[in-house]
Amino acid sequence: MSEAFTLDDKKGVRIRIDRVPDLCPLCHYSIMPETKGWLLVGERLRADPMLEAVYHCPRAECDRLFIARYWPVYEHPEGLTYRLQDLVPANPKPPDVPDPVRNISPGFVQVFTESNAAETWGLHQIAGMGYRKALELLIKDYCIHMDSSRKADIEKMPLGKCISECIDDTRIKDCAQRAVWLGNDETHYSRKWVDMDINDLKILIRLTVTWIESCELAKQYKANMPEP
Repeated sequence: MSEAFTLDDKKGVRIRIDRVPDLCPLCHYSIMPETKGWLLVGERLRADPMLEAVYHCPRAECDRLFIARYWPVYEHPEGLTYRLQDLVPANPKPPDVPDPVRNISPGFVQVFTESNAAETWGLHQIAGMGYRKALELLIKDYCIHMDSSRKADIEKMPLGKCISECIDDTRIKDCAQRAVWLGNDETHYSRKWVDMDINDLKILIRLTVTWIESCELAKQYKANMPEP
């Protein structure tokens, strides 16, 4: 929803913004924020200063202030129009991880969540290495879950060998192997898969998580509903 207002009655400065934020960057709920103030930032430095607006999240469970940053886009008869660029501060929304995977590998959930936060904050190089570590925790914890008698060997085993020797399901194996290839690119000096990036790595990790969840749920229902 766009909004127009007078920023400075004495100077007659008229401002129009393209929209009011409808999602709190801190609690991630849909809201109708309360406007607390506006300021043109950098008027003394440049002709097109940034506009910052202070908003308040009305949810009692949140009750926090945040800043919306707007940049000038074009002029109209009443003044400038500003477009919303970002919201600060922002809490990265935790990624969804299915319960069967959470139970198998809490370490994966922690590192995957931290890597997602790093990526949200623009730390893409660190995030890529974090996703690679999260993948290793997931695969090794899953292999130990499948055969706890090999725990000591699995912990020391190279990840590629662990996937090829300890995982039977071809869907998990195929996705995990390719995730390792891209994950290694995030930790090495040069890339082998130059046409793929961190987004492809995340997709392959998600697919690996999905297949693990499917196998665990199928095993659970098979155990709970034996053939008559």
